[in-house]
Amino acid sequence: MEKKVIAAVERMVIPTYCAPAPEEMPMYSEFRQHQGSTGYAYPNKVTISVERETLTDKEYTVVRLENDYVRLLILPELGGRILEGYDKVTDYHFLYRHHRIKPVSVGSYGHWISGGMEWNFPFHHRPSTFMPTDFTVEAMKDGSQVCWISEAAPSPGQYRLKGTVGIRLSPNSSCFETIVKIDNRTPVKHPFMWWENGAVHVNKDYQLFFPQDVNWVHHHNDRHHATFPISKGWYAVENHEEETDISRHSNTIKGNSFFAGPSKYDFFGGYDHGRDCGTIHVADHHITPGKKMFQWALEDLGDAWNNNLTDTDGEHAELMAGSFNNDQPDFTYIQPYEVKYFSQYWYPIHGVKVPVFANLNGAVAIDRKLQQVRITVPNTVKEAKFEVKLNDTVIVSDIVTLNPSEYKEYNTKLDDNANYTVRLTSAEGTELINYTEDRPQEFRLPKDNIDINETRSGKLPHQLKTAQEVFLMGQHVDQYRDPSWKGREYYKVALEKDPEFVPALVAMAEDCYNTAHYEEGLRYIDRAEKVLCRWNQNPEDGTIYYFKGLLLWGLHREYDAYEMLFKATWSNNVISPAMTLIAAIDGRRQNWKLMKEHAKCALRKEEEHAVCQTYYAIADYKLGNKEEAVNWLEDIVRRDRLDHFARFMLAYYTDTTDDFYGLLYSNPSQTCLDIAFNLLDAGLKDEAFALLHGLEHAKVWQDWTLPMSTMAHYTLASIDPAHKFKPNPFVDVFPYRLEEIDVLKAAIADNPTDFTAHYLLGCILYDKLFYAEAAAEWRKTIELNPDFYISYRNLAVADYSKLGHPEKAIELLKKAVEIYEKTMPNILPDKPRAEEIKRESFEYHIVGTPFDDYVKCINRGVSTVEEATRCVRPTDRGFRSLTAYEAGLDTLVKELNYVMAKQGVDNNERLDYLLAHKPGTLTDNLTWDLADAYSAVFDFDKALETLRTHEFVAAECQETYLTEAYTFALCCKGRLLRKEGKLEQALECFRNAQRQPQNFRAGWWDTQALYYAIWFEAETLHMLGRETEVCAIAQKNVPFIHSGYSPYMGPECDYYVALSMRMLGDEVNARKYMTDCIMAWEQEITRDTDCKPIVTSLYWSYVPDAVKENKAAYKVALGYGRLFFGDTEGAIRCFSEALVLNPDNLKARFELYMLSE
Repeated sequence: MEKKVIAAVERMVIPTYCAPAPEEMPMYSEFRQHQGSTGYAYPNKVTISVERETLTDKEYTVVRLENDYVRLLILPELGGRILEGYDKVTDYHFLYRHHRIKPVSVGSYGHWISGGMEWNFPFHHRPSTFMPTDFTVEAMKDGSQVCWISEAAPSPGQYRLKGTVGIRLSPNSSCFETIVKIDNRTPVKHPFMWWENGAVHVNKDYQLFFPQDVNWVHHHNDRHHATFPISKGWYAVENHEEETDISRHSNTIKGNSFFAGPSKYDFFGGYDHGRDCGTIHVADHHITPGKKMFQWALEDLGDAWNNNLTDTDGEHAELMAGSFNNDQPDFTYIQPYEVKYFSQYWYPIHGVKVPVFANLNGAVAIDRKLQQVRITVPNTVKEAKFEVKLNDTVIVSDIVTLNPSEYKEYNTKLDDNANYTVRLTSAEGTELINYTEDRPQEFRLPKDNIDINETRSGKLPHQLKTAQEVFLMGQHVDQYRDPSWKGREYYKVALEKDPEFVPALVAMAEDCYNTAHYEEGLRYIDRAEKVLCRWNQNPEDGTIYYFKGLLLWGLHREYDAYEMLFKATWSNNVISPAMTLIAAIDGRRQNWKLMKEHAKCALRKEEEHAVCQTYYAIADYKLGNKEEAVNWLEDIVRRDRLDHFARFMLAYYTDTTDDFYGLLYSNPSQTCLDIAFNLLDAGLKDEAFALLHGLEHAKVWQDWTLPMSTMAHYTLASIDPAHKFKPNPFVDVFPYRLEEIDVLKAAIADNPTDFTAHYLLGCILYDKLFYAEAAAEWRKTIELNPDFYISYRNLAVADYSKLGHPEKAIELLKKAVEIYEKTMPNILPDKPRAEEIKRESFEYHIVGTPFDDYVKCINRGVSTVEEATRCVRPTDRGFRSLTAYEAGLDTLVKELNYVMAKQGVDNNERLDYLLAHKPGTLTDNLTWDLADAYSAVFDFDKALETLRTHEFVAAECQETYLTEAYTFALCCKGRLLRKEGKLEQALECFRNAQRQPQNFRAGWWDTQALYYAIWFEAETLHMLGRETEVCAIAQKNVPFIHSGYSPYMGPECDYYVALSMRMLGDEVNARKYMTDCIMAWEQEITRDTDCKPIVTSLYWSYVPDAVKENKAAYKVALGYGRLFFGDTEGAIRCFSEALVLNPDNLKARFELYMLSE
């Protein structure tokens, strides 16, 4: 008898380090690198610090899916991640189970947690990984239950890609399916990725496995390759001197990623030999080729991160499965209004150990070491035939009956050189497994990708030769979301080389549309049309006419847009998006017959069209076919329960709009704005009014959601001028949609003294590259409200970064700090503490409620679920949390410190300002800034004290800023001690520089940052006459492996390599090495290379002069080169010139100090 799957929505208490308040200022972090692509944060607010002082028993909503074999717990409040994947048969968590929520700064906008399963979409890590998502539960006809998780991604630009995943559990199965649907609800294409990130518990007994035909792996961006599973030599940041089985977790000392090479098979996973259990992933490799494991591993960096991520649950690794790509970062485009469907599958295994083959019917191991064949299944099989054959000889034959997580093993003689065939056939004769071993004997290891940083080393726009090369590089930059460059910078250079290069003209027109530069975009598209239509009036595809229609639409030239869009539909490639906008214009004209017809045309090309499905129903309803329209909408909602556009129109037409808002958990205002603009595009003002008016009065959710946003109020006021509200400049999401520009301009036209409208218009104009216009709006904001600190700060960003007045930024930021210190203590008080309540147990407490009843009670604004006890208790670990007031002041002071340093303000003056205005508790970032400020005045003891007395939980990759600030200060102190003749004390400094204090909770991504500390240790040992120790230390610097991780160590690393070669007695090669480096550095200085910075994890809105800073770095390197050859005067000249170019170069400053003594 088939048993049911339990699906319940429940409340669970999980001890949580709750998120601090996010930063209120917009972060235009245009050079921020996040997981290899851009970490641009706008329009989202960011959380800069983490909570560690207190642990709170927090109540969460959890969806439980459970059958006789597995239990899944899903957290809609935290990105819809799966909290638990538990094998009930073996008592094994096949997905990593956290018993505390302990976020770190890894996410796109700050907080991220490990464990369970995360949905990385539309980039890595998921932007909403720590935000609520929409959810619902659906019972399927086959007895399975699906928890649907969905949202429109809160990502940069006009993305708003709707990602939906249905987590489906069936009866009599330990396998769960993830049903994925991706909707592009916008009129332009977007790059995206989908990686399912299944975390697993790991230990010394854990082993990664790929299909047998995978005999090599690669690192991110194909930058390194290694044979698999046995490897020797360098891979990423680890060198295996002997042949090593890198599939074994115990053999990976440094944190690493392993992406499988190409495979013809659909599975991979990991196995815990100690527990005799594991996890398997299965998906069609044609759609989901990505197979990866990431592990923090065993050295100090891994230990630190595992401790940062959990208090009690131990080490984890990540099994990641990528659809439509097989690398990170790696992106595929989704076209306008396109919909993509696919599925992935996960299940636990037991007893089978490492399989040679797996699919949805089972996993088989051929174990030559133990001379065994083993089989396990995720679904119940009865009286199935299992065979193992060598050619035509049957060596195992059995009739098997197995339930999920059960296995059978067969002892048989297995030849190392033979390839066996395994078959499993059901009692009805259906083939379940048929696999013949596939073990390639030839290793075709690709070359490492030496152009990993090609947009920063030799592939800059003007360094490429042809328009085609430049254009293709620009396409790569856009598709891969480069953290420093934008495609437009390449397309413009392509047009310098060839003004009639059509692909670049079209790309520029598209970019202009995305940034609301409509008139400029029309000029580009007109140029493209002139070239394409020189002899042929009807180009092969309709792209140019589609973009021309979009640009005309942006200019509100409705008639002209309609004509161009229709011309675009003559070509097959843009029928769906063009007909969408045509149908919208039909709606504006109230021509419902044409609207229905044209929506139908779009649906013929894209059956699941996210917008035109509902447009079709609206037109049908307006034509009087009310019952048919309602049925149509019900069918849409039946297929996608979280299609909120269709849901709203269904509720509107059936007078049930109060029920509509009950499923809006992710961000009700943002979801409603998406729908409102779809409605307004089609002239449906009454419907848009009803939507936003209903939102204003809706009972949405008890404690996750936000009140109706300022932009939703402004949009409602643009529909109904009678709508009155008090604008709030502190918004949850900054305006970014193209339509929001017009909404804000209308608000200003209605009330020119509305400072909030001016402020927010400035925010979106800056985001859309209208820098002067944005600055004008912020100046107007200051005029209207002189006590609003963010306007001064934003104006400082514009003056420093874009308007050519960096000197003005200091006074503007000082004014912002002054106003903040005066006005914000009353607005952002100290963080409240919940009353401490004693309880015997802090484990979770669950109350189950059927989903339908749960939704009904939420819609009424009441709860039938029991309230869980809340408790806050100190952790006693030395942490001190920032209040909301302190966090905001910290950011302002940090930004001002940066600008002062770059502008060459006297370092003592800068330090005095920092000490006078820093908050009582500092973030990690301001702490190492303060330490660097002490180092800039050569007070290295205070720098080290500052670093040693702060409890750090650094963001991912920010460890490099922290650890190298410490290394630098200790090395400088050691050199000063050595100058005083205190060699033993100096030696201790250099050795300590290669270790980290416990309070750092960090490690080194690689050892490049330590090269100079290593050199000074070797040199000091030489000065002490301890020659037997010198060579072993100096040898650590040879050979030099360029990593690119270190923001402090520039090209001067080569100097310490050459010194080490000299110390080892290789004077000839050391001089040659240094000479070659000097020649390369001198060449670099002659170029005006715009080597744009990559800021790792920091949300930095200030754009430095990259050309000057690049020249300064090479001037410093040349100074070291001069020192190598004994040219002290030349070295002083180089270091001095470097400080003119970049006054914030601490190494140049310290070397000058040492040389002047």
